[in-house]
Amino acid sequence: MKTKIQVSCDGKMKGRSRGVPARYVFAAVAMLGMFFNMLTNCFPPVALPAMVRRNTSDISEKDTVDVCIFGQAGQNSSSEVKTGKFDWDEVMQSYVMTAACFGLVPSMIVAGRLVEIWSPKLLVAVSTVMGVLFTMLFPVFAKWDVNALIVTQFVSGLLMGAPIPAINAMISSWFPPEERQKLAGITLSAMNLGVIAANGITGKMVDSMDWQFAFYIIPSSLLAWMLLWHLCVYDTPQKHPRISQEELAYLATSNVKDQFQTKSVLPWKQMLTSPPIWAHVTMAIAPSWVFNTYVNNLPTYMVDVLHYSTTQTGYLLAIPQLFFWMSAISFGFISQWVKTSHFMGHLLSYHIFNGIATLGSAACLAAVPLVGCSEVAILVLLVAAMACSGAYMGGSKLNHMDLAINYSGTLSGVQAAFDISGAVLAPIVNGLVTNHQQTLTAWGRVFYISAAVNVFFFAVYLIFGSVEEQPWNRSVIRQDHEDKGKVNQASTVNVMELYK
Repeated sequence: MKTKIQVSCDGKMKGRSRGVPARYVFAAVAMLGMFFNMLTNCFPPVALPAMVRRNTSDISEKDTVDVCIFGQAGQNSSSEVKTGKFDWDEVMQSYVMTAACFGLVPSMIVAGRLVEIWSPKLLVAVSTVMGVLFTMLFPVFAKWDVNALIVTQFVSGLLMGAPIPAINAMISSWFPPEERQKLAGITLSAMNLGVIAANGITGKMVDSMDWQFAFYIIPSSLLAWMLLWHLCVYDTPQKHPRISQEELAYLATSNVKDQFQTKSVLPWKQMLTSPPIWAHVTMAIAPSWVFNTYVNNLPTYMVDVLHYSTTQTGYLLAIPQLFFWMSAISFGFISQWVKTSHFMGHLLSYHIFNGIATLGSAACLAAVPLVGCSEVAILVLLVAAMACSGAYMGGSKLNHMDLAINYSGTLSGVQAAFDISGAVLAPIVNGLVTNHQQTLTAWGRVFYISAAVNVFFFAVYLIFGSVEEQPWNRSVIRQDHEDKGKVNQASTVNVMELYK
């Protein structure tokens, strides 16, 4: 590919590329990053049934009406499932699986602010490398002491909070409004492809090898992605050495995050007292609760209640995630079309898509206990629930860019913190409900709780949600004169006028 070099107004050399637009390269690399991050974060729960000692000796003493008889679902005896040596009950298992999430909650908020004042590219690199190293230490600490393992996982969470808020903040800089919903949908939905891969790869790996190998092999893929991130991604279009002048001008004249303004004061008081902000960030808990019930708890449900093998469990749980991925992309495109065609109001579209995501998945999950041990009906309902949940990507997922785009890093970090709160609470609550009770009744409560959480947070957004820009988005900004001079003369629009 030939590249013509020009001198820009700041005296620096700029590449005029005739190849793939730089924003699409960023989208592709970020998508791979979301994939490998979720692959690394979501494989441990699939390996968990092979790590802990399973006790099924008391099943014959229980009311057989409240359990699935061996072979009734999955056609596999529980004896075919690998069992480990760790005596962790359901509550302890939930602590092990969510310890990193406890660290992620404050980490996401801090990282959300850091990406606005530091390099998001560098922050992602440091966070990722540290996270991979701690993940590889999981088998070592698991064999030593479970309490040490929990502490180690918590520390790893503190170190791994950067990628999601950083990439969300970079989306506001790289994707113009007319492409933002669909490109963000493609990029962020790759997280579910990572979950699909985690289910399929880990189940097969655990059944064919020792579970420890998963903790060494899978995180290594994230280190390989880091090389691509380092070579191809830049914090902003203005810092990209090979972006074309046309694309730079196009992004400069679009309503992207203003890279030539810096915040002298972060308006925490206004943020904390804004009902639309609270409605937006708490809405993230609903799909997160469903997602993390699938990732952290359903492997145990499939093995201990429906009696599938670890490999079968991995493959079967990958199916709902596949439908979520297709749904998220589809609803992202639909939402973008609705916005650009003015087919319906912006807020109304958020309400509709959020309603599909929450009320649709709630109805499907509430129906699971009603079908008993019918594995086909259960799988259909789980698939339908995840397909509905994917509509959130077309709903208010990116609402912070409507409310306060200049603080998209901070707000995406806060939103991610609430998302992680769902990741923390769902496994713990589900673990308490099913502790020493691997029965249909106990798991029925799990599905009913998930449904109730979705209905509640949809109601909150329905009442308080908004798409109106918040007045404090521009009120405490000072001009950065040094960066202002970097606006390319190829643009015929004064970028600063867009924010007056």
